[in-house]
Amino acid sequence: MKPVLLALALSLLATLVQAETGRRFPHSQITRGEWQMYLNEVRAKPGVETLKPKGRPETTAYFVSSERTAYYFTTGGPAHPAVVVTRLYERDGTLRLQNFGYFAGSEEAFANWFSGFDRLGPEIEARLKTKQP
Repeated sequence: MKPVLLALALSLLATLVQAETGRRFPHSQITRGEWQMYLNEVRAKPGVETLKPKGRPETTAYFVSSERTAYYFTTGGPAHPAVVVTRLYERDGTLRLQNFGYFAGSEEAFANWFSGFDRLGPEIEARLKTKQP
């Protein structure tokens, strides 16, 4: 039951910060078609860099330095199709890192996959800070 509560909390948090962070969709649960459309949009962004994150064979990462944002799309696995967006932003003179995401499959699998990004926070933050425009 904990993963479901986590996903609900994330959904509430996402709603509260939607305007500030530029979320693409108003809710965390999206359709497979919306997931594919979002993947196509991210791949078409100017200056996008594609990477395969170490230890995450089910994921392809897209970095857009001009947005200070990383997009992690599943390529398979229990959470597929899903995406986690990691954005570096400034508030009150301090750089902050925010993760939010969308899923079109299992909510529980997404919550488990999403929680793994908390452990990667320092690594992601360092990468995004070095890619600042």
